Amino acid sequence: MGLKDRLAPALEAGDVTAGWEVLHDLHGDERHEAKAAFERPKPWSDFMNESTFGYDQPAAGEPHDRDAYEAASKRGYRAHLILALAAVELCGPVKAAHRVQAESWAIDDHSELIYALWEKDRAWAQGLRRRGGEERWVG
Repeated sequence: MGLKDRLAPALEAGDVTAGWEVLHDLHGDERHEAKAAFERPKPWSDFMNESTFGYDQPAAGEPHDRDAYEAASKRGYRAHLILALAAVELCGPVKAAHRVQAESWAIDDHSELIYALWEKDRAWAQGLRRRGGEERWVG
């Protein structure tokens, strides 16, 4: 089972813990394949789209379900956080800094992302910091 299939349930539910567990459970060839899949220019477009989160715009003249829309939006934000975690876990610091742009992804809670960065070694984090100075991403 590839990374896309393994992450799909976590992305659809916006379950960051489940997504993190999938990423940490990658070993050997499976991890190598996941890294290769995530190195593509826009890997998140392969992992999800707006229909992933289960909210369809109402037909013209039909009422808007604000609660359903907000729930789908929250799942979408959390799914973007999972993909940001995947960038930190699977990419080098330069590519991760380029991929993890919280402003454009509307990630409100950075705590899981910060925790993922704490797990990286000092050299990796310094590479991210140098690149992060060029890109506005967390904070």
